[in-house]
Amino acid sequence: MQTVEIKRLLEAAREAFKDCVSLSENRLQARDELGFPPEAIIIEKDFIKIQFHGPDDERLIEVRLKLQAPDGKDVGYYAYQEDESGEFVDEFFVLY
Repeated sequence: MQTVEIKRLLEAAREAFKDCVSLSENRLQARDELGFPPEAIIIEKDFIKIQFHGPDDERLIEVRLKLQAPDGKDVGYYAYQEDESGEFVDEFFVLY
């Protein structure tokens, strides 16, 4: 995987996270659980994983971002998944 592709994946995940927390239901739930607005979440790189599945060894790419409180404490993660053609597949927004 080339550096340009890694940067694109990280940027896609960051943008998808921003879209996810901009939904009013997610925004309110995050604010209630965290005690601060989701806009204050610090996003850190965690990992990129490639999974092979299916009879043709199709690839699923997952980018995981660590979510931290303003004080640096880990508060959850966001996972963004896309297929090998770059199409969005799924996302997971998890708070601890």
